[in-house]
Amino acid sequence: MKITIAGAGYVGLVTAACLADKGHDVICVDVNEEKIQRLNEGIVPIYEPGLEPLIQRNSARLRFTTNDVEAYRWAEVIMIAVGTPPLPDGSVKLDDVWETLRRIAASVERDCLVAIKSTVPVGTGDEAARFVAENGRAGVRIDVVSNPEFLSQGTAVRDTLQAPRIVLGVESERAERVMKDVYAPLALPYVVTDRRSAEMIKYAANVFLALKISYINEIANVCELVGADIQAVAEGIGMDPRIGRRFLRAGVGYGGSCLPKDANALYSLAASHGYSLKTVWAAMDVNEKQKWKLFEKARAHLGVLSDRTAAVLGAAFKPGTDDVRESPALANIERLIAEGPLCVSGTRPLSNMSPAVLAMQLFAARDRGSHSRRGCLFHFHRMAGCAAIWPSPLQGADENPACGGWTELLRPEGGRSRRSDLRINRAAHSLGGAGKGGDG
Repeated sequence: MKITIAGAGYVGLVTAACLADKGHDVICVDVNEEKIQRLNEGIVPIYEPGLEPLIQRNSARLRFTTNDVEAYRWAEVIMIAVGTPPLPDGSVKLDDVWETLRRIAASVERDCLVAIKSTVPVGTGDEAARFVAENGRAGVRIDVVSNPEFLSQGTAVRDTLQAPRIVLGVESERAERVMKDVYAPLALPYVVTDRRSAEMIKYAANVFLALKISYINEIANVCELVGADIQAVAEGIGMDPRIGRRFLRAGVGYGGSCLPKDANALYSLAASHGYSLKTVWAAMDVNEKQKWKLFEKARAHLGVLSDRTAAVLGAAFKPGTDDVRESPALANIERLIAEGPLCVSGTRPLSNMSPAVLAMQLFAARDRGSHSRRGCLFHFHRMAGCAAIWPSPLQGADENPACGGWTELLRPEGGRSRRSDLRINRAAHSLGGAGKGGDG
């Protein structure tokens, strides 16, 4: 089939590569000219295990463009995978979704199907169907489907090719048939429902994971008070098939581009209908407080932090990605700067992104901190294997909070910090960030 993917981010690139790998002819369109140019040069702009070779292997069936007309005119299926960032009130910004729909309506010249993969509020698909019906070309039928994604950064390729289910929110037999033709090569089970229910499945699934992470972090806090081992507790409850093992690793809370945004959006959605989701509010409250646990331990261990040296091990919000959006590590670095450590040494294991990208974010954090600390120094390191450079960020550090959950940070092959190596005991917060698709 001829498929166009609107958006060349995590969801769009992974979906495009996987569908091309299954034999479809795929065009991926994006407004970012630099990103498209890099992709056409064979440079993948994000780090996602297995994605780059998948794109390279399917170069004959996968093209990248910024040309809307070229991308949409003859497509049989168009998948919208553009960003829906959060707004200050907790709702989501849909400007890119509506702009994409406008361009689709103006460009398509044949009957087609539009599948919304972006995470959108319940009811967006119905509004989108009305929009394209009113603004599309005369005589051209455009069906709109809700087809939410459940990808996890770090395992996104596997999550696409071996998904536990494909959710289809459809309003016609034709739409269901076409979408099943798209996914037929994957031979995966379907959940077929209406558009609104499919949109709600996405929010309900993601926010349930946030609830689970906040719950195990609360249990970890109690374990620390009573002298219990949170790892043993998590193992014991995770073996229960009604609960499951994933998302039961205590840490400094969830981060990333999905769980924080979706929890806020679902709470905001319910509030707009006069209902208070108390469990979701509690999960968000716990998560906000949890991100400071490592910082509080460092201060309790060392006392006054002014003129200390800090090494922060891990900057991404979870293992297997270079994404630092909503990362607890950044929040901790910002607070460290405000409190006074002279040097923050950051590491980004297994990242193919330049440390300069992280540097820009952390310099912004520094400038938001205490003005008296603007002389703070940053040193950044890539860590493809920790043995060679491990001593560099740790040498001479007074505190080494580990954020991100990378196993490389827990088991260095050589070197260890001098002076007071801040170790977080097994009873509580051994690791940092958790996020969508991680083990929590």
